[in-house]
Amino acid sequence: MLTRYMGSVVTLAVLLAGLGASSAMAEELGRMRVQTVDGRWLVGEVEATAEGYRVDMGRGIAVTLPRSQVRSMVAVQEDEIVAPGDAEGTSYRRRITDPEIEALVVGVDFDALGIESAAELPAELPVNEESLEEMKFLAGTDKVLMTPNFMMVHTGTDAEARRLLNRLEAVWRWNIAYMKILSLPILVPDCKMEVYFFGTQQEFETHSVNAYGHPSGALGYFLPTSNRSHFFDLASLPNIAAALKTAEDPRVPPQQRLKIRTAAERWVEHMNMEVTQHEIGHHLHFNLGVFPPEAFLNPESREGVQRWLVEGTTMMFEVPPSSEGASLGVINHYQLSKFLEWYGQRKFTPQWLKNFIVDGNVFLRGGGSYYPVGWALTYYLRKQYPKEFTDYMRVVSTRNPGDEVTVTMLEKEFEDRFGRINEEWVDKWYAWLRALPLNPAAVPPDPP
Repeated sequence: MLTRYMGSVVTLAVLLAGLGASSAMAEELGRMRVQTVDGRWLVGEVEATAEGYRVDMGRGIAVTLPRSQVRSMVAVQEDEIVAPGDAEGTSYRRRITDPEIEALVVGVDFDALGIESAAELPAELPVNEESLEEMKFLAGTDKVLMTPNFMMVHTGTDAEARRLLNRLEAVWRWNIAYMKILSLPILVPDCKMEVYFFGTQQEFETHSVNAYGHPSGALGYFLPTSNRSHFFDLASLPNIAAALKTAEDPRVPPQQRLKIRTAAERWVEHMNMEVTQHEIGHHLHFNLGVFPPEAFLNPESREGVQRWLVEGTTMMFEVPPSSEGASLGVINHYQLSKFLEWYGQRKFTPQWLKNFIVDGNVFLRGGGSYYPVGWALTYYLRKQYPKEFTDYMRVVSTRNPGDEVTVTMLEKEFEDRFGRINEEWVDKWYAWLRALPLNPAAVPPDPP
């Protein structure tokens, strides 16, 4: 499963089977990264109790979380650089207007990009009728919306479902442009991309249990095995629903109600868009051929599709529209700000960075805290080594199931194109990142 707070990850099925177990006695679990159901990551010493999990983050700060509010936990390794506090926090920006959405949907100006048009792509993908009937059965609804490249089964409002579909088409166009810029061969999917959109988190999780045997604990995810993306209206999250209810309470002062409502609506708007653009990015990358789905799903060749590169690429498509622009080519100010905050003053060693590049388990052990590193590395390579990056992406995109993949081979593929990773390489990378024009106004504030 690829999830955004997933992290999403590539977090493949980031679920802990033991989270439901209760214990009458407290148990010290050690230093962990704990992810909550609303997407936050907390780092600290964890104690399991009968009531849930107590996370001691130091400096006198500790929180107790019920088991139902914990999505996953990852042990902190002794040699890891740990980002403090919230390592994959949720965020919000101003509400995105319909004209801005429409501006994205207009499509890509291929002439302006200096690449050939996408005329060879079909105007509309066909519908897999059998799969559609299965989706409707599993979701318990007959509500369906179609666009040229997507098929959505949903239980939400038609208006919000249509807005989400518009975003999906926008990300489709940007991915086609990206592949043409890199001269990657485009695979034309046999049928429309299949997407679920649920009106509530409860419906979303019920479907996950019915279809896949367990709850997701995610804000949205793409599942390679079913080749479907899954979303829900984030306004139905308990903390957001409670905030919106408070905003209707006449006992609360009007100015405070307005502030609460504005914060909640801005958060929902931003996160609905960011999660959607990130997850559908995964969906498209494994269907259009940016990354080879068969090789990724094959355990023998999975490590040949580097996790930092998969996530870093998708993060170039997750930026919601704003005055900064949107998606392809725009600095992800949130990821840049987190990289500089958590790792800007303490540089990675060349050996750690080399391990990060060739060993996907390093990314996974980091929970959400290594997302900024994946973005920073991918964005740097694409901008500073465009020809070499294009060649590198071609190598990764053409992995075949069962291809032998070794650490030595992965290291050579990287260093043959981008140079040997040493102190000088790391210093140059950091200097370039620090020189990027970070716009504080484009960094989302904390959620309500």
